[in-house]
Amino acid sequence: MRSGRPREWVAIAMAAAALLLAVAGLAHGGQDDRPVTIDTARHLVLLQPIYFKIDRKRVRHAFRPALDRLAGFLKKHEEIRLVRISGHADPTGSPAWNAKLSLLRAEAVKAYLVAQGVEPDRLYPSGEGCEHPVIAEDVSEDGLARDRRVVFQILEIER
Repeated sequence: MRSGRPREWVAIAMAAAALLLAVAGLAHGGQDDRPVTIDTARHLVLLQPIYFKIDRKRVRHAFRPALDRLAGFLKKHEEIRLVRISGHADPTGSPAWNAKLSLLRAEAVKAYLVAQGVEPDRLYPSGEGCEHPVIAEDVSEDGLARDRRVVFQILEIER
């Protein structure tokens, strides 16, 4: 909730920045030293995005290290009370199937994080279907592959 108090927003920004650094492995000397960012909507933008194969919901092995770092940090920083996991799909299927598939992807990521010890009530999976493509005009195979993803957003931080 936006309160309008600058000090609270500074605290939120600092907590989010710490989360992003830890997810990238920077805060604890991890192997992945690539930077990560956070946008004004408090999206956790990982430079190793979590992508999916066509018409699949399974979390691929290549993306488990990034999710492991996220799980470790969320367990350590309980002040981050709620994170939305938004699943996305490419537009190759029907809108109804894409909505379901994107939710299944978000739920698969939530299940993985819960298996790593994150409390389930801190994770909110949502399915966005193909409503928010990375680049709307890009219907190339690479463009469609980038649309099959999950995105993380901090919804609530305890103050």
